[in-house]
Amino acid sequence: MFCSSTAVLKEAELIWTTEAPSGWQEKMTIERLGDLAAKGDVHAKRLLVRAGTFLGIGLVNLINTYNPAMIIVGDEMTRAGDVWFDAVKAAVRRRSLEEVYDNTVIEMSELPIEPAFLGTGTLVTMKLFESVSSLECPAAAIS
Repeated sequence: MFCSSTAVLKEAELIWTTEAPSGWQEKMTIERLGDLAAKGDVHAKRLLVRAGTFLGIGLVNLINTYNPAMIIVGDEMTRAGDVWFDAVKAAVRRRSLEEVYDNTVIEMSELPIEPAFLGTGTLVTMKLFESVSSLECPAAAIS
């Protein structure tokens, strides 16, 4: 609701409609917002820092509940770049215990495909090979 690419792009559309900042387009992308923020655009930077902060708050709840050694952040928002990701890590650092933060690695996914799609593809492939091995060939098909 606050940190997804859908929410960010909806907010960007509102900014475009009300303020039409220089360098913006009617249909923005997360990558374009990241480029603008990196170049100092105040609207893009504010939008990405806000989204990153909200995700960071969510990650603090995850860290406090499960104490993971590593969190890998994926999704389209990773295309927003360092302004967004720095805000994610800063929010986690501000809201968690120092020793907990120091022992939790937070990285951006380097997978070229969404992990959910990768997992789904693997599951389908496994089920396909299980099904093929259990098929019976009719005698007519062999001759």
